[in-house]
Amino acid sequence: MKHVGRPLVTAVFLILILILITSSASAYSEEPMEPNLVAEVIGSRSISGMDTVQFVISNLGLDLGAERHHCGYADAYNVTIWLEGNKSIKVITNKTFFERIPQSSVFEISFLVLAKPNVSGRENLILHMEYYKLNFLNSNQNLGQNLTQNSTHSNQSLAQNLNQTLNQNLTFNFTFEKVEKQASFMFKIVPLSSPKIKAIIKKERFYASEINNLRIYLTNEGGLARNVTAKLASQNLSVFPDFAIISALPSAATVPVTFQIKKETGNAVVSLNLSYEYFNGTEWIVGKEQQNLLLKFENRKDEILSIPDKLEVERGEKGDVSFYVFNPYEYPITLSLELKSDSGITFKQKRVFLRLIPGETKLLPLDFEVDDKAKFERIGVKIDGSITILSPYPKDERFSRILWVEIKPEPEFEVRAVNPIFSGKENQILEISIKNTGETAENIRIILKPAIGIPLKLHDTFIEKLGRGEEKIVKFRVDVGDLPPQNYAMEALMFYKDLQGEELKKDIVFSVNVLAGSSEFGIENEHAEILGILVVILILAFVARRK
Repeated sequence: MKHVGRPLVTAVFLILILILITSSASAYSEEPMEPNLVAEVIGSRSISGMDTVQFVISNLGLDLGAERHHCGYADAYNVTIWLEGNKSIKVITNKTFFERIPQSSVFEISFLVLAKPNVSGRENLILHMEYYKLNFLNSNQNLGQNLTQNSTHSNQSLAQNLNQTLNQNLTFNFTFEKVEKQASFMFKIVPLSSPKIKAIIKKERFYASEINNLRIYLTNEGGLARNVTAKLASQNLSVFPDFAIISALPSAATVPVTFQIKKETGNAVVSLNLSYEYFNGTEWIVGKEQQNLLLKFENRKDEILSIPDKLEVERGEKGDVSFYVFNPYEYPITLSLELKSDSGITFKQKRVFLRLIPGETKLLPLDFEVDDKAKFERIGVKIDGSITILSPYPKDERFSRILWVEIKPEPEFEVRAVNPIFSGKENQILEISIKNTGETAENIRIILKPAIGIPLKLHDTFIEKLGRGEEKIVKFRVDVGDLPPQNYAMEALMFYKDLQGEELKKDIVFSVNVLAGSSEFGIENEHAEILGILVVILILAFVARRK
């Protein structure tokens, strides 16, 4: 049996002391256990150039049954673990020593290896584990006997100390047994290649006049790179910080690096300069490369105000229109809006002040009133906006938008008297012009309300249709009393339908000119018409007789 040292024997006797203190019988027996070290590979089983392989070691404490009796501690002592290389893979890490590995313990161990250049395929590596286990032999002697140690490891002084502690006599035997285990693991050798680093920008939207976070993902499609430095440079772009360092970028790994950038307007081309170290099979060398990236900057202020494409209103309408304001920036903003309209529509609240936190949206209703005499046209309401970005670099921005307001066309009539009428005469013809200055009207019924002193023979008339800009003459028969010559107000009540079939009505006041006596030629309107008819009849008769 091998000598494993005084500290190890001392530890064994201390364990025996605990056992003897708790023992209540003259004979000692425990459930038989012994150490059992098991290894498994963790991480990748691929080796490329200089690489690291990792194992997890577990002490499972194997139970052997009742054939052996011992103290119950399945610990492994004086453990040595090493990895054996081969002609293709050299193991750089030396043997690793552990004084004791307790039962049920689990730990990791790694080895630095180097695959030879231009070698590929699968290779086996052998992991060796050498350790000692402790065996106790059963004794049936009584405690009253002299304490003697029958062991291949002589330590009489330790036995005497144990006897004094217990004040008892016991005969026992123990031995150390060497255990050697090994396990074979398959690894794949990947040919060593230089790093191939690809830069990817996943965020494609950046905004002018503010600080943006630019995150670049570096993906290594080649071999291992270490001490990677990524430096960003551009002539018309502010960058902070302008570099980032990655300690290691393994093959197939992706690591993000972040920069803060700012640009006032337009797009920018930036240069990403990469430097790194990689192993070429014999030494570490420096590699460099450059990639250009296009960054597109948009103006966030275009997203601040959302207004309707157009606002359709009617004459005399009172209502409100809703705007949406939104803060698209990453910082709070103050917002000022001013509304300007030349004619046709008036906003009660012409100036608005707001403060918005990042991402906040607010509904902004604004009251308006349309003029009763507004033209049927498209009106542009100008909205001037001013914002202040409350960022570490505060800045003012201005913008303008147009709200288009359409006065909804509807039938609109102009009524006027075409001819004068005469005081003190009866049965006169009053001609009235009806002109539509608005949208087409149909089924138009016109009821004329008489004025004092101007009674009507016929109160109403009908027009089937009157389009935009069309004019028609309607006639009414009136009696005129003895009235002073002047203009008199009359009222026309109109019932009609628009193109949507909606029934509408309007009350229109117009003036009629009343003159004194008869007409300039002394012939009243009605008599003039009769005389004209007679003249036509005589002319026709004369022509017929000549034939």
